[in-house]
Amino acid sequence: MTEFHLHRDEDLPEGIRRLAGLQLTRALDQLETSGEALERRIHEARKSLKRLRALVCLVRAQLGPAQMRWEHRSIGLTARLLGGMRDAAALIEGLDRLGAWSGKTHPRVRAWLEARKSSAAGGLAVEQVVDALRWAQVRLEGWPLRGLGWEAIGPGLRWVYGRGRRSMCQAAAEGGAEQFHQWRRYAKYGWYHTQVLESLWPAMTGVLQAELDQVGEALGGDHDLAVLGRLLAQWPARRSKAEVLDLARLIPARQAELQAGALALGARLYAESPRAFERRWGRYWAGWRGEGPSEI
Repeated sequence: MTEFHLHRDEDLPEGIRRLAGLQLTRALDQLETSGEALERRIHEARKSLKRLRALVCLVRAQLGPAQMRWEHRSIGLTARLLGGMRDAAALIEGLDRLGAWSGKTHPRVRAWLEARKSSAAGGLAVEQVVDALRWAQVRLEGWPLRGLGWEAIGPGLRWVYGRGRRSMCQAAAEGGAEQFHQWRRYAKYGWYHTQVLESLWPAMTGVLQAELDQVGEALGGDHDLAVLGRLLAQWPARRSKAEVLDLARLIPARQAELQAGALALGARLYAESPRAFERRWGRYWAGWRGEGPSEI
């Protein structure tokens, strides 16, 4: 069981503030202390901010749509200030995974990506991010969290699930990179939501988390390859023309495989309607809270 979950003996507002505050503290700790490599600390800080964005979506009914969108966008823009170095590293990892899959290496392209990552490290705005996170800590205390029951988080759970389901259907029908990337975002939020609620039924949520994680990893790999493909299409590297042409063939083939795997899993994960999904989890919540049978 992860640390990112609600406790049965705490009020819901207290639990949400605890989890949100913990993510902000961890992100700040990663940015303000030395020790591990900077790339690793940036990666961990960004993961904390993704968990925080998922929490914002979960309490949508409490914050209201307007404040939820504002907080979600504000945290996202803050995380983006850290994105250059990590995104550049993700492309290298994507190229390496593609090499493991295809059995082929592309050393000149990899060297170019390494140079891009080194350049991105010089553009980090860590102090600006720290200031933004300090301000987010102040805002957290003012979040209007009053609901104690399922009505406080059930609508947010349904909203994220519904967005994920709709994005998956659009990706399956249209096949565009943006549609698959949008689906990945909501699948990740859903993954974090199952962690927040994993105490409701650990055995069941463990299985769901594993499958959502598989979807997220597949869609993340697909996105990295889509970005890499766009970069290579704009890269006038005559000395590496053979590598670029080879990658132009391999990338779509691997993307098609990753997308097909994600869609196969998604058909099971999103089989319910959003309303039915929320009602089912509402019954788990009622049982966990000791409220007896629920008519949710």
